[in-house]
Amino acid sequence: MTVPGWTGVSALTLGVVGLLLSLLFPRQPSPKVQVTTSPSSWARVGSGALLHCRFTVEGPVALHSLRVQWYLGEVKVAWYDQGRSQAQPGATLPSEKELQSGDASLSLAMVTTLDKGMYKCIVWHRKHQHQGKTRLHLLVGPTISIPRPQAVAGVETSLLCHVAGFFPMDVDIVWLRDGQVQKGFIHSSPQRKLDGTFILTLTYTFTPDLHDSGSIFSCHVYHEVLGQSLQEDISLDILAAPTISIPRQPAMVDNKTSLLCHVGGFFPEDVDVAWLRDGQVLEGSNRSSPQRNTDGTFTLTLTYTFTPARSDVSSIFSCRVHHAALAQPLQENVLLVILVQSRDVDQTRTLIIAIIMIAGTVVIIIISRHTNRSKGWAVSYSISEVAGPERYLLGQEMTLRCSMEGTFPEDVTIKWEWIHSEERTVPESDQPQSPSTPRGCRVKEERAETCLTSFLTFTPTVQDDGVRVRCCFVHEAKQIREERVSPEIRVRAQPQVSEIQALPEWDPRDKVPFAVQLHNFYPREVPPIQWGWDGAGSWREDPAQIDKNADGTFTATSVWRVPSRSLTRPELRVRVCVQHGPGEPPSERREQLPFPGLLRPPDVSEISQPKSKAMGKGVTLSCRIAGHFPGELSVTWLRRGKGEDTAVILRDSAECRVEHNRAVLALDGKSFQQETRLILLMPKDQGVEYICRVGHLTLETPIERSSSKW
Repeated sequence: MTVPGWTGVSALTLGVVGLLLSLLFPRQPSPKVQVTTSPSSWARVGSGALLHCRFTVEGPVALHSLRVQWYLGEVKVAWYDQGRSQAQPGATLPSEKELQSGDASLSLAMVTTLDKGMYKCIVWHRKHQHQGKTRLHLLVGPTISIPRPQAVAGVETSLLCHVAGFFPMDVDIVWLRDGQVQKGFIHSSPQRKLDGTFILTLTYTFTPDLHDSGSIFSCHVYHEVLGQSLQEDISLDILAAPTISIPRQPAMVDNKTSLLCHVGGFFPEDVDVAWLRDGQVLEGSNRSSPQRNTDGTFTLTLTYTFTPARSDVSSIFSCRVHHAALAQPLQENVLLVILVQSRDVDQTRTLIIAIIMIAGTVVIIIISRHTNRSKGWAVSYSISEVAGPERYLLGQEMTLRCSMEGTFPEDVTIKWEWIHSEERTVPESDQPQSPSTPRGCRVKEERAETCLTSFLTFTPTVQDDGVRVRCCFVHEAKQIREERVSPEIRVRAQPQVSEIQALPEWDPRDKVPFAVQLHNFYPREVPPIQWGWDGAGSWREDPAQIDKNADGTFTATSVWRVPSRSLTRPELRVRVCVQHGPGEPPSERREQLPFPGLLRPPDVSEISQPKSKAMGKGVTLSCRIAGHFPGELSVTWLRRGKGEDTAVILRDSAECRVEHNRAVLALDGKSFQQETRLILLMPKDQGVEYICRVGHLTLETPIERSSSKW
């Protein structure tokens, strides 16, 4: 039985109940997204890297509702948006099949120092999104370079170990000697290079002797990137500098006389010794065989025998020595005392003359003593100028010398003093100035009967630039003070030229910036720098930046910008030439593509073809290629017939024509783009497949794109 009005009440009741149920038990939301990443990722520079990012959703992944974005800082690196995928050069996302499995990891083909930092992986699915972060840390192992110095026994020597190209900055370096760690070596501060890696130098300074010839010196480096320590060994060739000794003896006119030059204490035994008269080399000298001393050094004697004439009275005879241990030739001069014997006098007259000379000498001595007591020491002598090298090279030992010749007290003392810019004129005071010779200098004296020579050996530093050196011969009791001042010392250091690098930041964006660094040069004036490429020309580019180093030297960066449209050929070579001083060879660097950080592989599109194919009418297939650098490509079209395994290369014929557009610069200025077309004039066959094959400098194997079968 139906009650009137019940039907309407029931419907109302059901509606109210349904509303209450929907409020009490709301509908489940759309599937949510959960992203998982690793907090840190590590990669070596120059190798590939995979930044993991996994995501889950409730239910299957719907690609038409999926979006993935990767960021490095605020820069978008790669993205997937509902079936379309794009990425910066060198970065790739997984395939759609892998995305459906929940893998959104980012792959980097070749990591550079610019790729380090915090990455962010964001995943959207339907209306929900979640994100994760991972920080990419870079690892670069160091390399070792040890210049082989020339070591001289008894002379302070510095061993340099250049450690370069490492990241991060922390590194442990020590000098070893026969496997034992040495003390007192000095670290330079790590300097950041253009590519973001670091470079530093470890210096070990010591004074070698001949017993060090068999020692092995090692630079031992440990860095966290290395699986084991890195070490490079060197053995030093120890040299010993020669000394000269010339016995003084009078000679008689028209009687044979021998001049002896004893050269001793040198190693190795190769040495060049010569006698000179008034600067001219004398022929006919007799050289003895080198004899080994107990300390391992060698000694020899060079004898020059001749018959003096009256004209030789004023001649200066010199013994000059060239040896590998000498920065400059060693020379000692002697003024030969020649006695004249008259043939017209008899022995009696000779005796009378001798008695007169002796009496005269006694009178002179008495007068001289009287004069000395009243006026001080009256002598005849001469002081040479301070002599030294033409150039003073930073870090290389240099020697100055000054001589007193004639008659002078035996106990004359010699003082060397530095004259800095604030006291460049010699003071007028009769009192000697207190010595201000820098630490590390060595003073050596050589005394003969009528000659006293002092040698000052030191290693110039930047602080020595512009100073002058004063040599003082002093005898307080006899009131002798003779001074000679050297010309101003001008210190130079040639730059160490880095390899050429391509910078990552292009400004303007259509020009490729190449850079080279000049390290540790002095003074601040930068030598001429010339850039060029492939011999097409040469241009000078002034350094963009000059920085002062902690040791007072300078580092400069020179940047040369080349229009990127000019750099299309993979065999391109860029060169830079840095000129040094007059007569010195320049430093030159050459680089050929590939340049790290400059190359970009091409992105090849699928083959564009008409949807319908009318038999007997011409058809055009096209393929777009973009994002590559340099611009030169190898593009080939191929045809694979139905049921055939091998594809045949197509060339212009009556049936087809191949067209390649010229590569043009993309809007980003850092890559090229172009299009290639295959025009089929008379397509007839069924089931044929056409292939576009693209080769590039960055590709190990060409990229191929295939058309659908006809």
